[in-house]
Amino acid sequence: MIKVKATGMSLSTLKQYGNLMSHKNVKNVLKRRQILAEHEINILQKQRELEQALNLIHKKYKIYEQELAELKETKKAT
Repeated sequence: MIKVKATGMSLSTLKQYGNLMSHKNVKNVLKRRQILAEHEINILQKQRELEQALNLIHKKYKIYEQELAELKETKKAT
């Protein structure tokens, strides 16, 4: 259970997952697997969103570097 908690699963989902672990049968194993599959989809979506955010940050860095270079050139010219 501790390892699943480390994945960032919500407390309510962790509780549901934990309740399913108390009775080991095929139905509960399938439900736990489904919970993990849904959680994986959520994590992958968050990962894509974070990658997009990082790309925007990197674009901003390039813009700032260009601005700094232009300002240095302007300063040299004056």
